[in-house]
Amino acid sequence: YVGNDFQRTARQREVIKAIEAQAKQTDLNTLTKAFESAADDIYTSLDTQDILELLPTVANYRIVDEDGFPEMDMRETVSMGAKGSCEIPVDLASSVSWLHQFLFDDEAYVASDTVNEISRQIISDASKYRSVN
Repeated sequence: YVGNDFQRTARQREVIKAIEAQAKQTDLNTLTKAFESAADDIYTSLDTQDILELLPTVANYRIVDEDGFPEMDMRETVSMGAKGSCEIPVDLASSVSWLHQFLFDDEAYVASDTVNEISRQIISDASKYRSVN
């Protein structure tokens, strides 16, 4: 264990990028065999046939960006007692709006009442610990 959750996922992204680069240089037969040999150890919402259908087009895919959620400028680290060090959104509603803009180019998104309520709860829960820091 080294670093926080964002550092851990950054390391995982490095592995994914290396797999992507290798897959793009590999022929379809080899990709198919590799997938079939690992399929029992892969847990995903895609079924095996869906993945097999995507393999011929693997060279067309590219990672366009990488970051965590909430986005770096919209999160903070708060030590929350027994919960430990937590990365939390400064304002969940703003973070969700940013995510809609990033993923869907949707500048008109308005956070739902549920998102706003959860945002208020996060702010309330974290405020107990911010004054101690």
